[in-house]
Amino acid sequence: MGLSFNMCKKIVQMMNGNIWSVSDSKSIGETIMLVLQFQLEPVTPVSGASSDLYRSSAIPNFNGLRVLLADSDCTNRAVTHRLLEKLGCRVLSVASGVQCISSFAAESSFQLVVLDLDMQTMDGFEVARAIRKFSSNSWLPLIIALAARIDDNIRDRCQRSGVNGLIQKPVTLAALGDELYRVLQNN
Repeated sequence: MGLSFNMCKKIVQMMNGNIWSVSDSKSIGETIMLVLQFQLEPVTPVSGASSDLYRSSAIPNFNGLRVLLADSDCTNRAVTHRLLEKLGCRVLSVASGVQCISSFAAESSFQLVVLDLDMQTMDGFEVARAIRKFSSNSWLPLIIALAARIDDNIRDRCQRSGVNGLIQKPVTLAALGDELYRVLQNN
């Protein structure tokens, strides 16, 4: 006898976690996602910072940071969206590079754009270059790319495309928080 979704949700919430379902774009199936919280690491120095600068073990908060997220995979997009919200960001998610450019052109208040590099029709490199062309010299949004694998070629292409940061998939709360912190501090 299986557990109902509501019963599973109650059990997950008792563990300070969250569970939700996401329908795919063709409404054929449904994906159940589960996020559980585990004990965080103790206080550690921020990499690349002076030894007297420490980051607390609490989840960093980027309160109200306006983020445009583009990822063609609905599961990855939903997970990254939730992680960004958990970091205090206000997020608009889109499913393609073309939608990202349209959203960016329609609303110029985005402070950060998070792009999957592997999208069809218009990949993350093309989107980053297009955003850099749209942007005025007085205001440039920060861009963080998401990649399934990272090597010197990917880093070089990101740099040439105007990408400020890079995170390897699968995206975790810690990696996302650390890269947001690094990119915001350096720019």
